[in-house]
Amino acid sequence: MTEFDLWKFVAGLGVFLFGLQLLEKAITKVIGGQLRGFLRHQTKNHFTSLLAGTGATALLQSSSVVSLMVLAFVGAGIIEMKNALGIIFGANLGTTFTGWIVTTLGFKLHIDSLALPLIAIGSMGRLFFTKKKLLSSFTFSLGLGFLLLGLDYMKTSIETLTELFNIDLLRGYNAFVFLFVGIIFTAIIQSSSATMMITLSALNSGIVDLHSAAALIVGADLGTTSTVLLGAIKGSAAKKQVAMAHLLFNLVATTIAFLSMPLLIALITDYTNIENPLYTLVAFHSSFNLIGIVIFIPLINPLASFLEKRFVKEDQQYSSYLYQVPTTVTDAALTALNKETKNLLRHVTQLNVKALKISVHQEKRPTLPGSHAALSFSKYYELVKEIEGEILDYGLTLQKKPLNASATIQINNLISATRDAVMAAKSLKDIRHNLSVLRHSNDSNLQKFHQLIYEFETYYYQQLIASWEVEHHSLLADNLANLYSENGDFYNQCLKTIYKGTLDSRVAADEIQISSLLNVSREAFTSNLNLLNSFKAYRLPKHAIDEFQNSLATQSETDQGLSD
Repeated sequence: MTEFDLWKFVAGLGVFLFGLQLLEKAITKVIGGQLRGFLRHQTKNHFTSLLAGTGATALLQSSSVVSLMVLAFVGAGIIEMKNALGIIFGANLGTTFTGWIVTTLGFKLHIDSLALPLIAIGSMGRLFFTKKKLLSSFTFSLGLGFLLLGLDYMKTSIETLTELFNIDLLRGYNAFVFLFVGIIFTAIIQSSSATMMITLSALNSGIVDLHSAAALIVGADLGTTSTVLLGAIKGSAAKKQVAMAHLLFNLVATTIAFLSMPLLIALITDYTNIENPLYTLVAFHSSFNLIGIVIFIPLINPLASFLEKRFVKEDQQYSSYLYQVPTTVTDAALTALNKETKNLLRHVTQLNVKALKISVHQEKRPTLPGSHAALSFSKYYELVKEIEGEILDYGLTLQKKPLNASATIQINNLISATRDAVMAAKSLKDIRHNLSVLRHSNDSNLQKFHQLIYEFETYYYQQLIASWEVEHHSLLADNLANLYSENGDFYNQCLKTIYKGTLDSRVAADEIQISSLLNVSREAFTSNLNLLNSFKAYRLPKHAIDEFQNSLATQSETDQGLSD
């Protein structure tokens, strides 16, 4: 008597999932960069977003990979939420292509004759070849072979089950039971594609009828949302927004599919002349996802607006971009790191303006995410330190990923810019009390000394803030070189004011020590210098830095006598 081989079925499921994972990795390595670029640039409207999501998922055979890219790009500010929703909705349709491919190949061909050669070529190729491009091709072959072999194991074990199983036992169950089984099973194994393969095998063997199989697939589509939901529970606001959109889309689409299931199946069989129940099932799967897209296209803008208002960034998050982007998506991570560093530089600029009690033109003030104007200096400084820590940790983690030389240089520059900026803030933090004493002194000489600092720092920060608008690198390099020179002149002037007796010695000894004045001068100069270094590392590419050095070298020597 033939016995049902449970282990063969479970092994088949495991081999199928492993093959799907290998396929995903191979395709991602070969075209991952191009695919990310495609998703970034082909999302200008809802229609192209839908096509991009559908095509990318059909190619990768994994909606989870596409969703990960979308989450990263939304978090980095590369893709707007409304266009991200188009990709997510398109991915739901793209994932149905798995059923079409397997129905066409897996149930029409002798799988052994195709799977074993693919596994042989893939495994032997990976053993004897080391070139990355060849390895990816062999991995693709191995993954496809395992996928087909796993499908064969599942199909043959289920065919054996039909000889032992009384099919009439299932025919009495309501469609809700199959719907519930589809939801639970997919939520457990985290793969709607695997559920589809099992359902197709069961339908092909006659264990379930077409309507029961359709109910299982509807449940699988709803169950697959658990993957994104679980990943978003403690995730960023962007992740929660995308997860909720994914859930709403699938909830609406599957509700319509389940309620209109007999009608949809009848329309497919009557008007398309499809007689094979396997093709009818995959056509049903594609059709209700397509219906969902048609319903949600006009709702994308209001839905995006609703989600952005409903799920906002939590207060405990300090960075604005990093926490939304995983370092595994390196190009999006680089964009996020760049934006976060710019964010930090602007925070430091605003923090230093606050420390110096200077005023800059309102229209040139840096624009920052969130409002921090009401924060005390101490709390604002701690915020900056928290952001610095997140940037450094993120940058060091990103450096461990496979990167080209240009990306490595960019990360190093951003880390340097971050450290220099925070050092600029620290220098002013250390002399805030001294500046306050000078500012409130009744002595006219001390007031003049403070006025010297106030006037130069006002000029310096106005010029620095205005430089954000300078796009031409050569012009920016000249502007920074001028500020370097003027900062040196400022420091020399401070020293002359102290050493040449502009201040009354008695006042200097009684109200503020000369050493304190020297320290104030040095720290103000150092803060300006560090902020310029930070700005240079962030804004200037290598060739412009060379121009900056040349521009600085051609100026008159200004650094003599800067030592104490």
